[in-house]
Amino acid sequence: MDNNNLKRIHKIVLLGDQNSGKTQLREDYFGSGFNLDYKLSIGTDFSIHNFEYGGFSYILQIWDINAEEGFQRVREVYYRGCSAAIISFDVSDRSTFDGIPKWITELVENNYYSTIPMLLIGTHFNHNSREVSKKVNQNSREISKKFDLNSREVSKEEGEDLARRLSNWSSFEIPYLEIHQNEDANYIMNEVLIKLVNNLDLSAERIIKNMTEMIVAMLDENEEEIIEYVNSQKNDFSFYRSGISNYEIDLPQYTTTKLQDLAQKLNISKNELLRRLIIKVIP
Repeated sequence: MDNNNLKRIHKIVLLGDQNSGKTQLREDYFGSGFNLDYKLSIGTDFSIHNFEYGGFSYILQIWDINAEEGFQRVREVYYRGCSAAIISFDVSDRSTFDGIPKWITELVENNYYSTIPMLLIGTHFNHNSREVSKKVNQNSREISKKFDLNSREVSKEEGEDLARRLSNWSSFEIPYLEIHQNEDANYIMNEVLIKLVNNLDLSAERIIKNMTEMIVAMLDENEEEIIEYVNSQKNDFSFYRSGISNYEIDLPQYTTTKLQDLAQKLNISKNELLRRLIIKVIP
């Protein structure tokens, strides 16, 4: 098997209010991205996280979306085509927890009004000094215990309850975890990423199933409409929803034959016609 078939690439947006801990979360667990000047100009930052699981190499493109109000119109571009979202809030700042519905609404409105897998993270980071973070690493259990007692504004039960409600709404299991710098944090993150990639696979399977059904129906009933649609389009059919092109689309044999016959009439390849039909029906 070609090694390319073992790779699954997904675009994931990282959302949350300013001071929600999302940027430190990305830097600590997913790697640093663009330089500051470039980030300010495009309204986002970007990291790559490689994750091996189930015989596949998952390449997670993490887009850290700028939370400032002035970047709202810019953010719309980065939502489109995302496969999943990581949403963070600071457990010591209730306003960042209360802001989560706004981010979910913005995500849905700018991503085809569809629900996608999500991961909810409560952070325990100090935003004022990286030196304090180093001290947390040195004595994590003592400091995190003190933090929980003295600084917490959002309980773990509230985070878990929100994750349950989001799971019921989205039909995906949305994990909730809390992250502070300690020796177990990377292990915890890896365990949760397993749940996330399982949901990514489930999401892709659902989309492909719906796409397949729609393509079969189109080829059964609307050959003239397909010909008109293909002939009316420009030649640039490069767009795919992120993550979908990593998975096989298995059409029934009789549909494959019809696809081949129609492609010959249009004087294009079968794969090109299928790609154009995918773009027509993609949710």
